[in-house]
Amino acid sequence: MSAHKSKLPDSGALLAALAQARDLCRRLDLRNEAGTFEGFITRFQKELPTYEVLQDEVGDSINGIPALRILTKLGDDHSEFNRLQDAFGKVLFPEIYEEQERGACPLEERIDDHCEKVMASSAKAEARQWLRQRSHGFFKTDRNDVAGFVEEFYDAGAKEVLIGDIEEDQSAQLGQSLLIILPKEASDRAKLFEIGSRAEDAFQCDHVSDTGQKYLYYSLD
Repeated sequence: MSAHKSKLPDSGALLAALAQARDLCRRLDLRNEAGTFEGFITRFQKELPTYEVLQDEVGDSINGIPALRILTKLGDDHSEFNRLQDAFGKVLFPEIYEEQERGACPLEERIDDHCEKVMASSAKAEARQWLRQRSHGFFKTDRNDVAGFVEEFYDAGAKEVLIGDIEEDQSAQLGQSLLIILPKEASDRAKLFEIGSRAEDAFQCDHVSDTGQKYLYYSLD
């Protein structure tokens, strides 16, 4: 949440939600509430508020007494009010909606996104070379199990196998993931996914399918 508070809200989405609320209140003959939302529009057209102001003032207007009056006027069908709350929620708490959208992405896409970040960081190393150092290991996972899968992935045609999310622990390094860069050819990928299925069981990771992703990834926590 703090990452968003230093920025200004989406003015277009904010004004659209306020206009939607004003028009709904006018239609329901809730003049005071319509005037409140019209006042917000006039005010925010001149100067865009911070997230704190939005959450305190606009949040109270859409979730407090005005909300009860709107719901009473709407009767049994609250779908229009639910859409209105959703529109305000996206403006007032964008980080929550962004997190929900990321969570809604397929696992394979989320893995690729994380692997791209690992590849762009310094917290990675080619697996064979990294495992040669006795001071390198894992918190709980047996290094021999990891080494065995590293060789299997390479033998099956992996472009590269890496240890990722590496952390320094005094004079040692702890690897937290195994990352495999996949070839593009379907025939080459099939064997890697077969090995990957066994690695999922060994490392207790969620199952993934071949959707054309760039990476396989196994958490070694």
